Amino acid sequence: MRDISPTSQLSGSELFSTRQEVLDNNERVRLSHRRAKAIANSYNITKEDIKYLTPNFFALHADHLHLRDTSAATNITIQYNVALGTLIDYGGDKPELQGLIEDVIAYRVNLQFLLTEQGHGLDVINMETRVTMLDDGTLDLHSSTPQASKFMPSTIPMGIPCVGIVMARLIIQGADHGVRAFIVPLNDGKEMCTGVQARKLPPRDDSDTVNHSLTSFNHVKLPLTALLGNIDKPSSDRTQFLSVIKRVTIGTFIVAGVAIPSLQLAVYTAAKYSQRRKLQVAAPKPYALWNLKTQQVPILYGFVDSVVFKALVEKVVPKFRDPITEGDLLRAYAAICKILFYKHHQKIVETLIGRMGAQGVFRYNGLTAAHGMIRGYSIGEGETLALSIRLATELLLGRYSLESPDKPNSFLARYEAGIFQSCAQILAQLPSHRSKAFESLIAPRCPMLIEALAHRLAYDAATSAGVHPAVVDLFEMQAIQRGAWWYIEKGLLTGADIYDRTQSALDKCLPVFEKWLKAEESGIGKYVQAPIIDGEAWDEFLETLPEFIGHEGSRRDAKL
Repeated sequence: MRDISPTSQLSGSELFSTRQEVLDNNERVRLSHRRAKAIANSYNITKEDIKYLTPNFFALHADHLHLRDTSAATNITIQYNVALGTLIDYGGDKPELQGLIEDVIAYRVNLQFLLTEQGHGLDVINMETRVTMLDDGTLDLHSSTPQASKFMPSTIPMGIPCVGIVMARLIIQGADHGVRAFIVPLNDGKEMCTGVQARKLPPRDDSDTVNHSLTSFNHVKLPLTALLGNIDKPSSDRTQFLSVIKRVTIGTFIVAGVAIPSLQLAVYTAAKYSQRRKLQVAAPKPYALWNLKTQQVPILYGFVDSVVFKALVEKVVPKFRDPITEGDLLRAYAAICKILFYKHHQKIVETLIGRMGAQGVFRYNGLTAAHGMIRGYSIGEGETLALSIRLATELLLGRYSLESPDKPNSFLARYEAGIFQSCAQILAQLPSHRSKAFESLIAPRCPMLIEALAHRLAYDAATSAGVHPAVVDLFEMQAIQRGAWWYIEKGLLTGADIYDRTQSALDKCLPVFEKWLKAEESGIGKYVQAPIIDGEAWDEFLETLPEFIGHEGSRRDAKL
């Protein structure tokens, strides 16, 4: 038996065995906070972990136990990265903030990050929440319009004090000093603080409960020490804005990585169920669903994706830890991982839900919750289409470039170069990247360009990391299928070539996967709560369900 993380023992505890579907909304939210605290405490996370992005920091955000409760995962990402990371980056050395930092690390205080507004999402740099410096040096926080209400963060009282890192425009003597971060008490765990109003939004129907809210401020008085950073007027509003929200980029990267354990749990669940589920059609005796090639294919694709994506993450992590890496490059790599991981995750998990029949659509088996979680993450911190268009545009304009292919003559590198060249040729004929022609001719091609780049980067990372050749080959064929038209058009491969190569790669990868599946019974298997993976677990699950039994001589029988 082996432990794959500090939380391996937690997975079987009473705290994580409770099924959320039997609880009401508020109970589920409180349970998620207790679980988030337990997971974080298992890692003994420190201020240095958060500031310097240590391996312990990344391991916390990639723990398989997050998939047991996706709300706990969301709480951890906000608490220990975007909110606390901002607080430590700007105020980590201030003696007056050490108590708050310690309380947040210990999860005695819930720390929220309030950035986007009801009226400003992708254009949040134009936010309308304002903090005005008064004549006595104190600050006045105010939502200037209903559109300025902060959208999404969970700010209503849920038992423990809640403090917010609130992004707002700093106004001094009528001059706009750009977007800044402010420490704002939101509630004491029971009641909202003076001048703070929160409206609880209806729950999302595709994920665990978080209590998303709309939060507004009515002339909330703050001391000058609530400001994180200086009061100087910045030379560039954009540079100032990107600097104060730099933890969002790190957040984009780490939540992209959540797709890896999610894929692993999904394919493990689907494979174990497929091995247990027996069919009897024309065969003389029942045979396992797993024996069907159509059942194996999406599971194998999900497996190779999780392995290759992990190699790409391990290659990119040092770039985030290196203080000299430019912000544009970090945003590019974060966007690439998010776009690639989520696009593959959603397609595969949705397919696996269908392959599991009626069982696939029930939340107790975990796949719909995983799909809903990633759908939410794909929109938060920059929707994937918008990220693709922005990133592709910046690359085509030559504002920066990413690393060249390790194997320029590989299929994926040639495809990437071909798509890039095609887009560049079109762009050269246009008057501007802000023209209507750009919107019609280039913008629709941007997702294809970024996907081509992402596939090549992932392929190079897996190859250089020594990933099993059968895994790399199947990943390559999966990527080739997504751009099959181009390979056929250029005469590099025929449709028959692609089909035959794919089938060969699947056959070679199957024993690699089966070996992994057996080994993970003592690893990932500890984290899977789906009752359908074995008969004993299903019998135990049945005993927890409400039961309704008819009795002889009942009034209903008499009426009939």
